[in-house]
Amino acid sequence: MKFVYLALNWTFGILFLLSGIASSIESPLVGLTFILMAMFFLPPSRNFVYSKTNKELSIKVKSVVILVLFLISVVFITQDQSSKRQELIAQQAQEKLEKEGKVRQEKTAYYKANREQIISTAKEAFLIEDYQSVVSLAHKYSVVKDKELENIYANAQKELSIIEREKKTKEILATLKTTPSKEYEKNKVLYQQLVTLNPTINAYKKKFDYYQTKITEQQEKARIAKIKLQKEVKALVGQKVPYKKWTEWGSPETLKGTSNKYWAAYLPTANISFVSEKKTDIIIFSGFNKNSAQNFVAQQEAKKWYEKGTLHKSTIEEWKHSTHENKIATSGDWILSIAKNIKSKVENSGNIDSVKPYCEELVICIDGAVEGHKNWDKGSTSETAISCMALMGWLK
Repeated sequence: MKFVYLALNWTFGILFLLSGIASSIESPLVGLTFILMAMFFLPPSRNFVYSKTNKELSIKVKSVVILVLFLISVVFITQDQSSKRQELIAQQAQEKLEKEGKVRQEKTAYYKANREQIISTAKEAFLIEDYQSVVSLAHKYSVVKDKELENIYANAQKELSIIEREKKTKEILATLKTTPSKEYEKNKVLYQQLVTLNPTINAYKKKFDYYQTKITEQQEKARIAKIKLQKEVKALVGQKVPYKKWTEWGSPETLKGTSNKYWAAYLPTANISFVSEKKTDIIIFSGFNKNSAQNFVAQQEAKKWYEKGTLHKSTIEEWKHSTHENKIATSGDWILSIAKNIKSKVENSGNIDSVKPYCEELVICIDGAVEGHKNWDKGSTSETAISCMALMGWLK
């Protein structure tokens, strides 16, 4: 075992020593760290230190020192490689500059020697409308900064711009021929492009303004129609299901939440949804989008019977068109707030459902009192309810 340990020390020591000597040529710091590591491996160097200090480092301490030296060498190597890369990049940049400088000199020398011929070639190309050749030639000798050649180049660029503008204008006009005049937005965009390309042509500007006006009018019509539709939808509550509107609003699509009690439907053309009571065919909810009707049904199903009253401030007309369920719930609220004797009976029973028979009686009384009296439609339902309760002796 001792022999193996000694052999390994000699092997690594010589390797690090040779690597340190070789590295010292390009990077003295890397070479130094390698040589120092070799000293910790080679037995002669360790014996020399021991003879002078009479102290021997443990294997653990030597391992830590060698590891630290190795990490330091890695840092030095990385720095050297980075420095070499930067030097290489700088060298390549310099070579590129020198090459470009040489090319410029060669082009300049050639241009000066053949200026008349080059200018003549550019002029001839311009005259035969070969503007792209003029541009290419001017780019080739742009380093010379010849004013005459630059002027020919500028004129060629101008002509190319005109050609490109005319080409795009023709393409847009061709598209307009196949675009229906009723497609206001598309026509407006196309004429806006024509105005940008040809700002001096008033005909394009007038067409753009025309379609802009049409779009504004269309938006205003849509806004008014939306307001009208909102009013119509709001007015549906309390009315019979409008079967005659199917052709205008779309065929109804039965929605989730429909049951033996409710019909939840969606009219796709108008984006309207409603909920009607199947027993009476009266609409109890109307709104927009599918979810609104479905959410209403879910909320109604979650409510108790006595929580569904909304007719406390209603007119007789609104009462007539409301659902029986709503009338019962509203009647319960009136009875419990006004008829003290009945309220006491309900409280003593401990069951809210005990008021329901009284609610049925009150609804029958109100319905009978207002039936056939259209001149009472604007009157207050609550006043009629109080009169009924008084007649039935509930207010004593």
